[in-house]
Amino acid sequence: MESNIFRHMSRRVLLETFLAAGSIPLLAESRPYAEAPGAMPRPFRVDIPQATIDRILNRVREAHWPDRLEANDWRYGANWDYMKSLAQYWTTQFDWRKAEMNLNRYPQFLARVGEYDIHFYHVKGRGPEPVPLILTHGWPGSVFEFLEAIGPLTDPARFGGSPEDAFDVVVPSVPGFGFSTTSSRSGTPGSLPSPCARR
Repeated sequence: MESNIFRHMSRRVLLETFLAAGSIPLLAESRPYAEAPGAMPRPFRVDIPQATIDRILNRVREAHWPDRLEANDWRYGANWDYMKSLAQYWTTQFDWRKAEMNLNRYPQFLARVGEYDIHFYHVKGRGPEPVPLILTHGWPGSVFEFLEAIGPLTDPARFGGSPEDAFDVVVPSVPGFGFSTTSSRSGTPGSLPSPCARR
């Protein structure tokens, strides 16, 4: 009987049901953060000063390289030839400003959560009832992994899908990664207590 009910539910209704059920405990815990000063999201754009880019490029150019081993594989760590060609690419061909424009193509924000400033993308879906969806990168990782997925998820009609399948997408940077701040406490970002986990 139960399986018949789920068989006739659309994917959207199923997602909304699970989302609603999973959100109830979090709603009770989220109010203190919503009322905390500075907790409101602030617009953010990637805009690295040219002096910082120049300093990084100079450090790569002036890097002291270890002696090259005769092994042309990765048995002893990163391949010497590969790393040299990568450094050459970074310092002579990579266009940071073009990469920066790519990172800025979707709306970004910073919001205070506990002791962190959390960087995130928030792109609203184009459809009658977009479903909220959070995409979280791993450790280590980056929001950059999801940039190409944001368009099809938020505007499926533009990619040959149905507007009914649109999502409101939020892609946060884990604390200590990207433009999110890090903690002064020890431990990996994944091991630090989450404000949502407090009871």
